[in-house]
Amino acid sequence: MFGFTRKTDYALVALGAMAKSNACSHSPMSARQIAKQYHLPQATLMQLLKTLHRAGLVNSTRGANGGYYLAVTPNKITLSTVLEAIEGPLVVLPCCDDEASAEPCVECQLIDTCPISDNMQRVNEMIAGFLHTIRLSDLLEPSPTTLSVPFIGKNRDAEALSIATKTEMSEK
Repeated sequence: MFGFTRKTDYALVALGAMAKSNACSHSPMSARQIAKQYHLPQATLMQLLKTLHRAGLVNSTRGANGGYYLAVTPNKITLSTVLEAIEGPLVVLPCCDDEASAEPCVECQLIDTCPISDNMQRVNEMIAGFLHTIRLSDLLEPSPTTLSVPFIGKNRDAEALSIATKTEMSEK
């Protein structure tokens, strides 16, 4: 299954909580407070907040009134930035790894003859590009703006619509 891990989900929830509460250096949110409010495992959340701190997405203050707050505004935090901070670089297949593309991937025996490798690298780039367009502020909107996925090639929208229409008609 292709999707975000729980760690990424928890990190997004924590960032969203800080953004919604307008947590700033004057009133940071503690890991305990976020964990309790959103029913997240506190130990995991504490590790994630440290990771987000190292990535420059949150700042922290120590002390009785300490905690975490956003280091940048929600419209400057992209989904791809959070994903990379928590999970590392986005890689759909081993051949999509930037390091692997410089030299043949050890894990893949098909790299020299693979008919889809180049296009899968493009798919990986498209997904990464799309995730870079989604900002934390978009996720916090009650009714998010329409997000569209760009397609490579001519008439892909018409082709996709045509396929959807044919499928719908065959189901009737």
